[in-house]
Amino acid sequence: MSELSINTTQNVKINFISASVGERLGAYFIDLGVKIAYILVVWFVFFSWLKLGLIIDNLDSWSERAIVLLFGIPLIFYSLALESFFEGQSIGKILVKIKVVKIDGYQAGFGDYLIRWFLERSIFLFRHFMDWWH
Repeated sequence: MSELSINTTQNVKINFISASVGERLGAYFIDLGVKIAYILVVWFVFFSWLKLGLIIDNLDSWSERAIVLLFGIPLIFYSLALESFFEGQSIGKILVKIKVVKIDGYQAGFGDYLIRWFLERSIFLFRHFMDWWH
């Protein structure tokens, strides 16, 4: 683990210990488990118990995609929403006791979380675009 030292404008030295790779992976896999649990609950409740799949089968492909997107919105915005509401922590980060802060040690704001969220998605979008292009 590396230690970060930050000098504030009042010449106060603040030391932070950055999260290790194991802590980061632990938080990632806990968040992945939360997302998988959400998928399983939605699948069981809406498609197994309420038989929404039978209704979807009678719809056109655009309507099917819209319904899938509707159920996928919490997965898409999971990290952005939780890091914004819990001040830099998702469920996995809370359990591992790490949080997102700015490089200068101050609390990250919504714009910082939005940039992180967009960059996480841009890798997926770039890969998807490259598959579509060829």
